[in-house]
Amino acid sequence: MENKKIEFSELSKMNSHQLVNLYNKYVDTEVFSPTLMKFYWHILSELRKRKIDCSRIARGNSIFYGPAFRCFLHRNKIYLQRDYSPQAGITLHFKDGRRWEFSVRTVFVDQPHVSIGDIYGNEVILLIIRHDHLQTHIDATGLKHHLIGGFDHRGDFTSMTMLNSNADGRYALLSQARTALVLRDGWELLKWDHIEFYEEKNPNLTKN
Repeated sequence: MENKKIEFSELSKMNSHQLVNLYNKYVDTEVFSPTLMKFYWHILSELRKRKIDCSRIARGNSIFYGPAFRCFLHRNKIYLQRDYSPQAGITLHFKDGRRWEFSVRTVFVDQPHVSIGDIYGNEVILLIIRHDHLQTHIDATGLKHHLIGGFDHRGDFTSMTMLNSNADGRYALLSQARTALVLRDGWELLKWDHIEFYEEKNPNLTKN
């Protein structure tokens, strides 16, 4: 294991996102040493204590590792990045009980800064924020008449920001969201509640 050595006792002090990030840090290792395997079992044990569904990265006495098992945490479940990239199906729930189901383009954010003006097309973008910093610097230069809706670590809606970049200068904002939807204007009056992921990939666009 490289960098600062982490004691097993420190794992209980980390939040669940930090634990999943720690799993991702060494998941590409070609050969797991007994020390690293023991370390991973402690990570999984801590996640399971918190009722996190780890079935995609471990089963019984087996731990899965390798690039195919790079993952992310949403609500109380771990998902594999490969199954939700470059597109994913999500359900957006509203406070009045309605729900909309649609496909999004996923962008995994592993650094505390991202430029969405460079990656935005006509599709809805879902930012999946995995870094351990409290805030993300989101550069939205070039985007007009768009919205960014933020969700916390539970997937619950927390904020809505209008994106109206000026022609001159840069346009950016700071966000504490763990996931965020970037889409065209017109949704700001709707009462969002939370989002969930489809189990299958790339569903057809439907609204219920």
